[in-house]
Amino acid sequence: AGTVAVVVLTRLARRLTGPTLLGLLAGLLLAVAGFSFTLGRIGLLDVFLQVFVVSAVACLVVDRDQVRQRVRDGADRVTTTGFRLGPRGWRIAAGVLFGCACAVKWSGVWFLALFAVLSLFWDRAAWREAGVPRPTWTALRRGLPGATWALAVVPVLTYLASFAGWFRGENAQGRHWAAENPDTSFGFVPDALRSLWHMHGEWLDFHSGLSSPHPWESSPWSWLVDGRPILLWNPQGLTDAAGDQVVRYMLMLGTPTLWFLFTPALLWLGWRVLVRHDQAAVVALTAIAAGWGTWFLNLDRTMFIFYMAPALPFFVLAVVLVLQDVLGPPAASALRRQVGLAVVCLYVAVVVVTFAFFHPVLTGQPLSNAEWLQRMWLPSWF
Repeated sequence: AGTVAVVVLTRLARRLTGPTLLGLLAGLLLAVAGFSFTLGRIGLLDVFLQVFVVSAVACLVVDRDQVRQRVRDGADRVTTTGFRLGPRGWRIAAGVLFGCACAVKWSGVWFLALFAVLSLFWDRAAWREAGVPRPTWTALRRGLPGATWALAVVPVLTYLASFAGWFRGENAQGRHWAAENPDTSFGFVPDALRSLWHMHGEWLDFHSGLSSPHPWESSPWSWLVDGRPILLWNPQGLTDAAGDQVVRYMLMLGTPTLWFLFTPALLWLGWRVLVRHDQAAVVALTAIAAGWGTWFLNLDRTMFIFYMAPALPFFVLAVVLVLQDVLGPPAASALRRQVGLAVVCLYVAVVVVTFAFFHPVLTGQPLSNAEWLQRMWLPSWF
């Protein structure tokens, strides 16, 4: 799943920015992110959430481009209320993938909600570019019915399909709750669906009130600076042939030289959105709001750094957009572009070397105590 996420991000970044170089940089940076590398190796649920989310967003961006092209190609048919755009398979694919994301973890619903709204704004922008006098009304009339199906009904059906085993299992948790409680409301609803609704209420109550302390918990603020990574493995009492201490320490740690650029990149995203109205920045900022910003809604909950996994590709995309500006616009002088390319190459090389340096603590390789301490840059990593 982690490998697929790298490939999809490469394609998405290329589509959003244009140059193949920037797409390749996005894929490379995600591959050497440390955190993403470890997450993919251990197969934590969040890596599947990550790949479904980034794939769904990529499908919606393709749909946006196709709609824009269809509107341009049909310029001679544009009326005051637009015209029918035809099938939008990429939007349906996005709905399926968002449904899969929600089936992995409920936090996927934030991505679905925000990008469903953004998709309608993209439709409005296409109609406005075509000169339609009332683009908002046209976007709602031409886009909302299909969006309701693709980004509301299809995700729900996909989500329900993920419970096929639960529906078929006689011993599934809470499967027969409705039969055991026949006097509950909405008796006309099939027992299986009422049981599933009840279990969702139980699960929601549990996760909303989950506040038990944990030695490796962290707050969303700290995620941006690798404040509290997760220790995955640390066997004790190991020694080498000479009797010296051996440390094997597997840490879910983001590559620091990449991670420490996330906060400046986030601020740069805001500038690109407000000043340039840049659509690539809008995509990244929307995803970061869904995958990182929403965790601030309940700070009393026990949280861990791996919760930011679905937002990570978009933080990487934010860094790539910074590198795009460092590289310079195509119209810049040759010297400006050469200097920019040198700076970009130097930074990427530093990130790759840093990843290689931390690789032993990402994979739990044997280290001497001194070698291990060299890689513990912050006290909170112990």
